[in-house]
Amino acid sequence: MAEERRFLFFMSIIIFGTAVAGFGSDIFVRHAWFTDFPWQVHFHAVVFTSWASLYVIQNWLVVDGHNIMLHRRLGWFGAGIATIMVPLGIAATLMAVARGGIAGIFPPGFFLAMDILGILGFAGLTFAAIRLRNYPGWHKRLMLCGTVLVIAPGMGRLMGMLPLDGLAPFAMFVAIMTYILIGIVFDLVAIRRIHPAY
Repeated sequence: MAEERRFLFFMSIIIFGTAVAGFGSDIFVRHAWFTDFPWQVHFHAVVFTSWASLYVIQNWLVVDGHNIMLHRRLGWFGAGIATIMVPLGIAATLMAVARGGIAGIFPPGFFLAMDILGILGFAGLTFAAIRLRNYPGWHKRLMLCGTVLVIAPGMGRLMGMLPLDGLAPFAMFVAIMTYILIGIVFDLVAIRRIHPAY
């Protein structure tokens, strides 16, 4: 339905903005610059930014039925990006822990577990969404949930600016779930039920 497509397009912009703000905070808060990071980090950034950008484009393409066929074609390109993201995300997490480049509010063990479980969750949800692409209700919601998981490290960087102390892991869980709860509330308002995908 048109309302649902517009809502998901809006959510895709919010998710993209969160990722940009979170990772951009490295430059504005930590005064880090591009030359401060190894090439692997830049490659990781390009691939993950490609996913976030494609997620916005894909949602825009289906708003008011703009171009469903192009959406489907680009979906296979997205599947390729997602396949690369999984090992790349795990490798980037291990490298970040090894070089001490993690958000200071999280203990290294928590950061390691959170990021790896997040990327595996992204993989499971995203590939389930691809498999269920002929079931739009499932496809859209699984894509939303998977993409929210993969921007969690960006959220963590934003939280690094807050005085959370020992509440940081709980705050991270709440932040991730807030995006999902917005989707659930939309369902309750728009279709009067929570879609089983959630």
